[in-house]
Amino acid sequence: MTTHFAKKLFVLATASTTVFVLNTSSAQATCSNPAYNSSAITCLTNGGTWTSDSSSTLPSIPGGTIPGGSIPNVPGVPFTIPTFTIPAGVPNFTIPPGFNFGSLNPTQLQGMLPAQFAGITPDQLKKFTPSALAELDPNQLKNLAPKAIAALSGTQLKGMNPEAFAGFTADQLKKIDPAALAKVTGTQIGNLDPAALAGLATTHIKKLAPNALAGITPEQIDSFSKKALAALSGTQLAKLTPAALAELDPAKIASLATSAIAGLKDAQVAEMDPAQFAALTLNQLKALKPGIADAVTPEQLAVLSSKEAKTLTAAFRKAALKALTDVEEAALPAAVLKALKG
Repeated sequence: MTTHFAKKLFVLATASTTVFVLNTSSAQATCSNPAYNSSAITCLTNGGTWTSDSSSTLPSIPGGTIPGGSIPNVPGVPFTIPTFTIPAGVPNFTIPPGFNFGSLNPTQLQGMLPAQFAGITPDQLKKFTPSALAELDPNQLKNLAPKAIAALSGTQLKGMNPEAFAGFTADQLKKIDPAALAKVTGTQIGNLDPAALAGLATTHIKKLAPNALAGITPEQIDSFSKKALAALSGTQLAKLTPAALAELDPAKIASLATSAIAGLKDAQVAEMDPAQFAALTLNQLKALKPGIADAVTPEQLAVLSSKEAKTLTAAFRKAALKALTDVEEAALPAAVLKALKG
């Protein structure tokens, strides 16, 4: 079997310790490299010794298991092992009995292995300081129980390293207090795994700051459910980047509230695929503001039926026609052109 390691494996300092987290379990193998060089690192397990090469590929894994979990043994089928690195000079930290979690400092948090976070209770997580959470790693975060995530405050979420948000799962996001989610930034939102966004309910969407929506990426936008999209306000929708909105499945366009459609900006409309424009409902078309009509493309207008074109407000139709060249106007389907001029 071939195993691929993350590239950051090869920039570890000699004193660093890397923990490999297998698949979605909490199984871990602690690997060290006392004889560090630029092309190899050695992993000692009870199944044998793994030595990486310069291509980040390991040879066939010997039989056996890594403590805490089995190694899939399917020849020729690669799988990715995400890494968690304890920075050089940071000692491993184990929570002692009776520990005051409010006193956990950034260095101690950095020294905690991901598996330790699985046992953190809501009351304990509630005491973590924003300064400590600023050092949270995605692999540490994803090990927190969803019921513990529910205890996070807005101040704690806002203080987290944006990169840590990549560790959130859908089940965890479902449990976040909507009021707390109101504090997150666009940079943090942009780091969420697209699959995790399915965990956001309408109550979460309504609480997101409009500027946070600006962080949504083209890869994320289609992960929103129809119900979540329906909860977007005009102010929120207007903050989506044109590139992100352009990737929304046309089948979901009708889910957007008519009042939200009224918030679309010129640049967003200009980037819409004709199939998206054709998916707008009659009420949505009627809600389009005349101020963005000059951004509508001939290709978008051409996919409308005469009924849909006629539904556009008179002011919108007039502005759209004014923005067309004679050649573009002549290329429109006759029925559409007649409706726009009607």
